[in-house]
Amino acid sequence: MDLLILLYSFLVKLTAVVSVKHCYQCSDANIETHYGVFFVNPRVLQDGNRSELKKCDRFNVPVVECNGTCFSLNVTSLHVKDREVLPFGTAYGCSQYVLSEEIEDLPGCTKKDILLRTIPPYVVQAEYCKCDGDMCNSISYIVPAPPQRTSSGKQHFFVNYVKNPDNAVSYTFPSFLLALSLFA
Repeated sequence: MDLLILLYSFLVKLTAVVSVKHCYQCSDANIETHYGVFFVNPRVLQDGNRSELKKCDRFNVPVVECNGTCFSLNVTSLHVKDREVLPFGTAYGCSQYVLSEEIEDLPGCTKKDILLRTIPPYVVQAEYCKCDGDMCNSISYIVPAPPQRTSSGKQHFFVNYVKNPDNAVSYTFPSFLLALSLFA
């Protein structure tokens, strides 16, 4: 009888260990700047992991343990003049204590307009997607940082890249980058 209880206890503990899932966790610069408008309690991402939130890096995507669902956040904006949809930023992580109840309670993906606290106020479109598997919030696209100006006034552009499911990285070189390099 004691052996049966011991075996049952072992199986329960083994199930608990196996059921711990992991999520990719990182955030782009624009999301970090406006973190408070996208999440209920952004500090949980940092405090719960005892390390600072990592920026999305195509070669080193941090993974965290998660007792909730994993999420991915894809934020876009509309160009003021031609209404073209532009990438704004992405974030990935564990949804526990971070997503609002209205988003947490809905299955799958949820789209929501978010008002940024800027002058003038600016509206972006956020799509929150949740999933329940181990590392299910795979990173398929990371929004490149905006062009940076140096003290000399020259712009430095970053290459767009896409991480394939096979963990291979492909690069997309916009044609204007090629043209700029010819005249530099």
